[in-house]
Amino acid sequence: MVDVVIDIGNTQMKWGRCNPTGISAIARLDRDPESWQQQRDDWELRPGTEWWLASVNPSFTEPLIDWLTDQGDVVHRIDHFRQVPVIVDVEFPERVGIDRLMNAAALRSELQPGQAVAIVDAGSAITVDWLTGDGRFLGGAILPGIGLMARALHQYTAALPLVTLHRAPPANPGRNTVEAIERGLFFAARSGIDALIRGYAQQAESPRVVWTGGYAPLLAQEGEIRPDLTLEGIRRVAEWNA
Repeated sequence: MVDVVIDIGNTQMKWGRCNPTGISAIARLDRDPESWQQQRDDWELRPGTEWWLASVNPSFTEPLIDWLTDQGDVVHRIDHFRQVPVIVDVEFPERVGIDRLMNAAALRSELQPGQAVAIVDAGSAITVDWLTGDGRFLGGAILPGIGLMARALHQYTAALPLVTLHRAPPANPGRNTVEAIERGLFFAARSGIDALIRGYAQQAESPRVVWTGGYAPLLAQEGEIRPDLTLEGIRRVAEWNA
C-alpha cells in the first residue's frame, strides 16, 4: 500500500497522505527535520510507513531518505523514466525531469480519445509539456520562473530592486521601476506560455490545458488548476510499480 508520497522540488517539498482513491492531505515542508517530525506526528505515522518519492533536488533528497529510514520506514524512489507508465517519446528520455513525467503520469489515465493535454508547471522553472491523446509524452519547453527572473534582474544589474510578484499587473505602462519589473515578469511568463500552447494546439483540436505549481493561480487564463498534480502522479506511478 502507498501511505505517503513526496514531491521534492528545488525550493521545498510536498508530502501527500494517500487513501485508496487519491491524495487526502498535503503538507508543504522545508529542510528542517523538526518540521518533518512534527508532520509525522500530526499524521500519526508509525514505523513501517511506506513512502514513494520523486525528486529534482538530490541535496534535499538524501538527508530525507536517511531520516525516514531511521524512523523504520520503507522508502521507494522514482528516478527513471522506465518506472513511469507513459511513453516518453523524446531524444533522451533518461534526461527528462522526473517531475515532468509525474505530471504526465497523473493525467495519463484521464485522457479522452484523441484529446491531447498541455501541462503547465509554473514553479521555480516553468515547464510547458505536451501529452498526446494516446499517452505519449512528446517533451515541451523550459522557461525561467517568475522568481528566477526577478532574482536575475536584481543580481545581474547595478540598480534594479528585487521584486516579488503577488498579483497580476495590468497591461499598461508601469509608472515606476517596481511596476515596470512586475509587468515584465508577469507578461514574459504568460506570453511565453500562451505562445507555446498555441503552437502545440496546431497538432490537436481543442487540447486540454492543466496547470500546477505555485504560480499557476497567478498565470492561468484557461484550463484547470491542479495543485496536487505531481503528487497524484507519484501515487499513480507507485501503484503501477507496487
